[in-house]
Formats: sequence, structure tokens, C-alpha cells
Amino acid sequence: MALLMHKRASTVQINRSRDRMVVCARASATRRALLTVPICLPLMDAAWAHAGGADFKKFLGYSAAPDLYLGYGQKTDSRVADPPLYSFEYPADWTEEIPTKTAKSTMGMDGLVMHPKTRKELAYVVALGGKDYRDSVLKDARSSLIVFAGSDPDLRQAVTDGKVEQATRRVNGNDLYMFDIASDKRRYLSTIGKKGDTIFALVVTAPSKAFEQDYAALKHIQDTFQLL
Repeated sequence: MALLMHKRASTVQINRSRDRMVVCARASATRRALLTVPICLPLMDAAWAHAGGADFKKFLGYSAAPDLYLGYGQKTDSRVADPPLYSFEYPADWTEEIPTKTAKSTMGMDGLVMHPKTRKELAYVVALGGKDYRDSVLKDARSSLIVFAGSDPDLRQAVTDGKVEQATRRVNGNDLYMFDIASDKRRYLSTIGKKGDTIFALVVTAPSKAFEQDYAALKHIQDTFQLL
């Protein structure tokens, strides 16, 4: 009888020890989880913040002629095409900016949006008209990136020396040539398409580190670009 009671006491002690081990293990796991929360939350918040359409605004581009300086292509003059010729969605906390006259006349920049604080994360659309531009895109879309790089030496160098991935998709009956261009300094997403005799190029860019952090939002800009 004494032996049986001793065994039961030993069993209870072992079970209690196991319970303490389980509790300690759970407590350790909880502490580990709590310690990782501050690291994980910003990434989770960034992904969540750009998941819904409500967190984006739509940009409508009217492709004003280079000599018709109307800022970012809004319809403020009867000479501007109506309805709009292209559109894309951009983060709601970004702002629409007015391209400079130089950018408009020399690059054909028609639309510009950017992160208002860093001003280093941005997206712009270049519109170039004429048979020469149209035919160049039809022959070699990648080479035409050099043309659309305009006065951006970093983009030209990235296209020439960086890693370039290319894909094609069809939206609204238009072939769109999509590029992912990686370099040491910056990363770019670009989409080129033709409507009539006008070639449109969307360029989305950010410093390499910021690009990785905000990839979902930047990719959303490229994915929603379309010729109307």
C-alpha cells in the first residue's frame, strides 16, 4: 500500500513537472512571438494597406501635346483628347505633381505622381507621337526603353547594364510590354503600349531598398496601367 502511494505521488510530481515544462514552453513561445511582433507588424501593415482599391486613387491621362503645357494631362483645354487615353491607380497617400515644361517638351512627360515625403518613389507616363516611335516599339520594345529614359541616366544605365525581365499581356485589345529592371541604385517597373500613332510608357521607380519595402504598391501601379 505504501509502495502504491509512493508511485502515485511520483506520478503526480512527474505530471506537475511536465505541466511546468509545457507552461514554460508556451510562455517562451509567447515571449518569442511578442518579441517578433514589432518586426513583423510594419511588413504586415504595408501589405494590408495596399490590398484594397479604397487605398488607391485613379489617374486619368489625356496626352496633351508637348507644346500644350497643361501640367499633368488634365482636361483643362478643348484641344486635349476626350475621353482620357490611359489610366492607372496609385497609392492614396501619394500626390499628383505638375511636370516641368522641360520634362514635358523634351521627354513628353504627360503624368507624374510621387510619394510626397521621400519624393524618390514615383511614377510617370511619357507619351510620344509619330510613326518612328510607333514602329520602334513594334520592332523592339526593349530598345525603346532607352528612348523613353529621356534625361534619366540611371534608367538608361539600368536598361543597358542591369537585369531586365520582360513579359507581354493584352488589355483592352492593346498589347502591353512589361519590364522589371533592376540595378544597384534603383529598381524600375515599366509598361509600354501603342494607341494609334502614340506610344505610351509608364515608369515606376524607387531606390532599391524602398522598392523592396513598397513592392506591392509599386507593382499595383504597373498592373493597373491601361490604354483606354
